[in-house]
Amino acid sequence: MKYAAMFPGQGCQYKNMCAQLYQEDHDFRGILQDASEILGYDLWKMIAESKMSEFTKSEYAQPAVATVSYALYRNLLAQTDSLPAVGIGHSLGEISALICAESISFEAGLRFIQARGKLMSEILQAKTGFCGILTDLTQTQAEALTETVRKTAYAAITGYNSAKQFMVGGEKQAETILDDLADAAGGQYIPYRMVPMKANAPYHSALI
Repeated sequence: MKYAAMFPGQGCQYKNMCAQLYQEDHDFRGILQDASEILGYDLWKMIAESKMSEFTKSEYAQPAVATVSYALYRNLLAQTDSLPAVGIGHSLGEISALICAESISFEAGLRFIQARGKLMSEILQAKTGFCGILTDLTQTQAEALTETVRKTAYAAITGYNSAKQFMVGGEKQAETILDDLADAAGGQYIPYRMVPMKANAPYHSALI
């Protein structure tokens, strides 16, 4: 049976994720300990004890998600004789897929991810942005709507989730305009705080 390995991006992290595996599986725990040495801080302590306001920061969330993704993948391989036919990922998950495919080493990949996360955090400190979801609009409507918003402030579609659901992001001052226009067009804008997203930033837009 063929299967694909899919790796998530930032935003899927949660406190104490994979705690049972960390406590019970020596190899899983070892990978997180190796990551701690590479990163220069106790990764498991960050996952288990930090406040979400800290854990949500790109410089911490991205190494955590990538390390746990890799550890889960190694755990999967220990239980099966077959390799995935393909590895794919979203955003950060693309790097996780490369690590798991051994296209780059775990250490090199994690160091790159740490540097990437720090750069993104620095950019976010300098610019205030937003992200959210547009629903109940067609792609044509959503693209026209963001184009209208850009006449006042920057906003863009940053992800195409389905035929009528889109991730959006941009400058903070564009958010209210986007909300009003979506409502007038018969759609809905859902800000990040109303959905289970743990990343409030204009990722995948021209701001980052």
